[in-house]
Amino acid sequence: MTGQDEKIDEILKTLQLIVKKLDVIIAPKQRLLLKPENMDVPETDMRLLFGLHSHLQRTCLTLIKKGVMSANDVAHETGRARAVESSYLNQLEDRGYLVSTRTKPWRGGPVKLFKWQPNIAGLREVLQQ
Repeated sequence: MTGQDEKIDEILKTLQLIVKKLDVIIAPKQRLLLKPENMDVPETDMRLLFGLHSHLQRTCLTLIKKGVMSANDVAHETGRARAVESSYLNQLEDRGYLVSTRTKPWRGGPVKLFKWQPNIAGLREVLQQ
């Protein structure tokens, strides 16, 4: 074997190792997004979700499917605490995936409602950083 062949073998082994590590990183995200119940989500929305952590993907998928929701509504759907969902929703809004509005229900204080409406221009900037 020549020196060049040895270098090629070394590069191939390194690439195989990289692929294995990427599978570990990407696989959990794919598991959530590729579930049969999520197949009705538009492809463009699915592409935007791919860059998110699985906990944020779950929150987004709930909003995409159900429409406008409060943190309490999302928490009811996902089975997580309202405070946790509120944090996730605010993170997603800050990143440009969601828009929100405040309403005043017939009793109690104002409620913040969230809607899946990605700001494509803003997301491009975030992804380029």
